[in-house]
Amino acid sequence: MQKKDDQKEISVARNKRTVIPKQPGSKYTDEDRRRAVIEYCVHGTMSKVAKITSIPDTTLAHWKNKSDWWDTLVAEVRNEISDHILAQN
Repeated sequence: MQKKDDQKEISVARNKRTVIPKQPGSKYTDEDRRRAVIEYCVHGTMSKVAKITSIPDTTLAHWKNKSDWWDTLVAEVRNEISDHILAQN
């Protein structure tokens, strides 16, 4: 049942406008990066995100600390989660 909610969040986050630049030679897709952000917003720790997504901690830390898109996408996902919660009340 939790998976169903996660899928809703993923599809909503995909519709947002944040552009995640394609990294030359990267094996991770835009969807992989978006899922990592969603899982981070839900679970709050990179170790949990790494376990769920099978993306190494070092890659996640690089995205979080060095990318231009991470913080913007986190804000979008958090707003969407907040809107979802408010809509349920």
